[in-house]
Amino acid sequence: MEVQSLVRKKSMAKGMVSLQKGLDILCCFDYDHQALSVLEISERLNIPQSTTYRYMTVLVDKGFLTKDFESNKYTVGHKVFQIGSTESPKYELVDVMKPYLESLASLSGETVVLGVLKGWKALFIDIIESRKTVRVTPTLGASIPLHAGAAAKTLLAYQTEAFVDAMIREVGLSKLTRNTATDPDQLKMALKHIREDGVAFGDSEVESLACAVAAPIFDHKKRVVASIALLAPKARMAGKNVLRFIDMVKKTALEISCDLGYGKAKEGFANTQTSEKAHARRRA
Repeated sequence: MEVQSLVRKKSMAKGMVSLQKGLDILCCFDYDHQALSVLEISERLNIPQSTTYRYMTVLVDKGFLTKDFESNKYTVGHKVFQIGSTESPKYELVDVMKPYLESLASLSGETVVLGVLKGWKALFIDIIESRKTVRVTPTLGASIPLHAGAAAKTLLAYQTEAFVDAMIREVGLSKLTRNTATDPDQLKMALKHIREDGVAFGDSEVESLACAVAAPIFDHKKRVVASIALLAPKARMAGKNVLRFIDMVKKTALEISCDLGYGKAKEGFANTQTSEKAHARRRA
């Protein structure tokens, strides 16, 4: 019994040290230090780079940090803002966007989701469920691979080429359904089309007979911070409905982006020509 008690105490002590180191890393970020490398944090805290990297990998996985694969630096992740929003709701991404999501869900009659980047996946941080009997309803807090589905592909499309290559190398392109893109070249071409059209489609890529239209949400620095997607059964994502849904989603994404300080750069973001072009790609 004494041996087991000693083991438990050592395990708890080790856990406390890890927790403290993790918090120390988060405390390195402030207004004047918004992006830091493993080396910079290692030197600040006087701990080995290998140890620092292990702690930061966990923080990235949990959403507390985000890695920029081009600069190889880290910034504060969405989870920090989500926790902070319990004290300051006005800074909560979900609170800012919820009225727009509710409006889109009401106008379209379909399910609307808000997705953000979390490591190698897309995380659904808000969902407005359709009231129709037959509907597509993902789980709040669920995450999906970045190469599958409109909401996820939209987030991936605006990452750097280095990020996309690293994702393919590290986690691969798993096949969720018969329609999931598993060829790197085809995926990269699809991402290029998303950037050109400002909209993404998902046709039974995550679940059979479930389709989606998604668009990017930009902040004041013209960075994509989220994606908004409209989800519907395949039978309702057809014909004139598709063009109508495209226009709705792109218009809503632009309104949210402007609310986040994106500005008035509306050219090429939401217009009929790009909607029809995107629709033509889907049918091809």
